[in-house]
Amino acid sequence: MIGAAETSYFVDSVKSKVESDVGTSAGIVERAKENVASSTTIASNAEQAAQLAAQVKGETAAGRSEVD
Repeated sequence: MIGAAETSYFVDSVKSKVESDVGTSAGIVERAKENVASSTTIASNAEQAAQLAAQVKGETAAGRSEVD
């Protein structure tokens, strides 16, 4: 049969592991939030780049038709 000291040690070690896992999970959550913010910025910049590319394409086509 397991003694009280062994049970206490086991419970303390489980508690420590759970606390560690909670800390790790909190870190993962923070990194995920950072990833969302970065992805949002990237998507916004990509949209702006696509709009600019479309504008440049239109201006280039207009310029070519004037030259021809």
